[in-house]
Amino acid sequence: MLIAIISDIHEDAENLVKALNHIDKVGAESIVCLGDIVGYTKKYFESDHSRNASVCVEMIQEQSNVCVAGNHDMAAIKRFPENIQEMGLPDCWFDLSEEKQFELCSGGLWTYDDSDHDLEKEHKDFLRNLNEFDLLRDEDRTYIFSHYPCPDLTGFRSRFISFAEELQDHFDFMQNHDSMLSFSGHRHVEGCLFISGESMQEFGFGKYKIENFPCWVDGPCITSGKRESGFMLFDSDRMIIESIPLKKL
Repeated sequence: MLIAIISDIHEDAENLVKALNHIDKVGAESIVCLGDIVGYTKKYFESDHSRNASVCVEMIQEQSNVCVAGNHDMAAIKRFPENIQEMGLPDCWFDLSEEKQFELCSGGLWTYDDSDHDLEKEHKDFLRNLNEFDLLRDEDRTYIFSHYPCPDLTGFRSRFISFAEELQDHFDFMQNHDSMLSFSGHRHVEGCLFISGESMQEFGFGKYKIENFPCWVDGPCITSGKRESGFMLFDSDRMIIESIPLKKL
């Protein structure tokens, strides 16, 4: 099975169209979206001239087979992920200023300056119904898709994995779901990142064979910005990941 994996669109309709056109040409059998369809932090991303939240949600709604929620998607519908609820944040959290959010969480969570998404009710309903993770089964294999690793499946916390040992909770989570391979986005990798056991390897755009399991794969973003954008194609028969830069299309 050829699976297309896209992530971190951040309302960039132009780049999303470019990616989906190529995915259609290569005949991918499934399209997976790893979240952050909407939302963009202006200080990190380029001009917003091509950004359209509603159009991006519609395209993902129509074309994806699997879609999970990212931290920006959660913020757009003012919903806390399960692992954040115990922090005791106020119900009005998403209506607070960036500065007040930062103060209350001591910088431990992402704060947002992108609350105006101009989304129709049907688009908000789609985001509201997204799971924090999802599964795709191919013959005797199960693949897990989430915006980021367990326990921070939606990437709500403002930190990234720095060492392979930090992924133990996620490997336990994979084992509980009989999965040896998991995919995420969130950190806007310029290529792809593999963590297996105690090994953490980051590669540029290109083709790579997955040989060590269990394995977590982190991929690139669709949105234009400070990091080079792209998406992944996963050939589940040959266990080959191709990370494709959008600028080459």
